[in-house]
Amino acid sequence: MNVMECTVRRANLDDLPALKGLWEIARLPVIELEKHLTEVQVAARPDGVFLGAIALRVAGSQGWLHSEAFYSLEQSEAVRRLLWERVQVLARNHGLTRLWTRERDPFWSGAGFRQATAEDLKRLPAAFGQPQAEWHTLPLQAETALTPALEKELELFHLAEQQDAQRLIRQAGILKWVVVLIAVGFLGAALALLVNIFTRSRGRRRR
Repeated sequence: MNVMECTVRRANLDDLPALKGLWEIARLPVIELEKHLTEVQVAARPDGVFLGAIALRVAGSQGWLHSEAFYSLEQSEAVRRLLWERVQVLARNHGLTRLWTRERDPFWSGAGFRQATAEDLKRLPAAFGQPQAEWHTLPLQAETALTPALEKELELFHLAEQQDAQRLIRQAGILKWVVVLIAVGFLGAALALLVNIFTRSRGRRRR
C-alpha cells in the first residue's frame, strides 16, 4: 500500500485499543501513554489500521517528541516522515521555539536535531524530566521572543489541557462501567421475568 494515502491526525478515545497494540509492539509504557492521549499523533490507513504514532508534549514554548511506534519496520521511514510533517505544523501552530527528543533513529539527525549541550540542557523544561538523559534538540526560532511570564502562562495552559484530557479518559472509563452495570441489570431483570413467567406457566399446567 502507498503510505502517502495515510491520514495523519491527533488520536482520540476510540483509538485507544489500536494504540495499545502499537505501543505494546514497541515495548512502550502503555498505561503512562494512555494518560497523555491528546499528545499522540497517528498515521492511519484508509481501512483504519495504524501504521505509526508519535507523541508531542508541549511545555511553554518547547515541545518534546517521544514514544514513536510503528506497525511495520519496512514502512517506518516513510511513516515517520509523514508524522514529522504533522509535528512541524503543530509546532508552528503552538509557536514553539525549540523541540527535544530522545529518539535515536538517524532520521532525526537528518531532520536537524543535534545532541544537546550542557548549555542547551539549561533550557530543558522540568515537565520533560530526566535532564541526565541523552537529549537531542532542534531550535525553531529565536527563544528570546517570549517573556518568562508568558512562558509560564503557556506552560500552565498546556498543563490544564493535559488535565482535561485525563479527566475525559477517566470519565469515559466510568461511563463504560455504568453501561456494563445497566446492561447486567437489564439482563438480570429479563431473566427474573422469564423465570417468573415460566414458574407461573408450570403452575397453571398443574392445575
